[in-house]
Amino acid sequence: MYKFAFRNLWSRPLRSALSLVGMAVAIVLVIGLVSFSQGIRKLVRESLGQVDGLIVLQKENPDPSFSLIPASLEGPIDEIDGVKVVSPELWTLALQIEGEAAFRHGQEGIKYSAVVIGMDPKKANQIERTAIFKKAIVSGRYLEEGDHGRAVLSKEIADTFKKQVGDSLEAGGHVYEIIGIFSTGSLVFDRMLITDIDTVREISKKKAGYVSSYFVEPDEGREIHEIEKAIEARFPELEAQTPDEVGALASSLMLRLDAFLLVITVLPIVGGAVAILNTMLMSFGERIKEFGVMRACGWTRRDLVGLVLFEASYLGFAGGILGVLAGYAGTALVGLALLVEPVTPTWAPVGCIFLSTLLGMAGGSYPAVKAARMDPIRAIKYE
Repeated sequence: MYKFAFRNLWSRPLRSALSLVGMAVAIVLVIGLVSFSQGIRKLVRESLGQVDGLIVLQKENPDPSFSLIPASLEGPIDEIDGVKVVSPELWTLALQIEGEAAFRHGQEGIKYSAVVIGMDPKKANQIERTAIFKKAIVSGRYLEEGDHGRAVLSKEIADTFKKQVGDSLEAGGHVYEIIGIFSTGSLVFDRMLITDIDTVREISKKKAGYVSSYFVEPDEGREIHEIEKAIEARFPELEAQTPDEVGALASSLMLRLDAFLLVITVLPIVGGAVAILNTMLMSFGERIKEFGVMRACGWTRRDLVGLVLFEASYLGFAGGILGVLAGYAGTALVGLALLVEPVTPTWAPVGCIFLSTLLGMAGGSYPAVKAARMDPIRAIKYE
């Protein structure tokens, strides 16, 4: 029966190939969705793993670029038991670098933008365990007191614009002198430019006497959640976030995005099943007399059902294999372009092949039932 089924499928190669492609496209989308979702989660998890402290923001405003809190709160927060360092930060976005606007470059636009973070060099240098940028310096030095208008930038930005320590870089309409280059190995941090807080205040036109956020490093061995509760209890207008809470927020956003993309992915999956259904129905119409002869030669209804279902499931299985292979190749190429390493869990290819095979069987179930219910005599006489 199996050889017979293979021969039947490949006697109509174009139709079978179109069914395979239809199912493969759906599987490619599923593999891509899962791989990039897991890749982004891994990226966020590894990046936040470098942080040992609290990010204090305006309540219900999780984006530091839009958060504004009084600079006068630095002292009172520093007085809370267990707090080692309070470092004020002022965030803004540079959507133009070296005269090139990000929006003009489409998908490549991220290369022409940067997150600009203004810090108090004295306070920033007191941070020890979470001195992410200072520890990642590969050339030059980190910010020091008196470094007004100077910047430390990521190696990725420096390489893109062929800059070295001592050169100048225009970002967001301001020209910085480059004093250091860092490389954290994280896409989250490697699109950043670090400068002094007064420079960012000048270029961003943000209110005097306000900052975007505070980074709070606790004393060694102190429970971070206790300090978080103390800050929020004393300053109800503020929200202190631990790395775990930031990660949970990112995961929540990813779940919503996954749900949206899953709805979109359902359409081609259904389309792949319909393609197999269409192929099997057309095949059934062309083989009515053949089925009648097979019944007359002793094939049972169960045999015919098994034959048609095997053909349909084979189309689904082969489409799944093709989709998984194309999905791996496609996500690798797109990952290089987007600078995100796709992570495909082991269950994804197995689940996709099982799903495609199941959908193939579902698409072939109706033609199989029709073939089993045919009257052999009428089928033989069919013209």
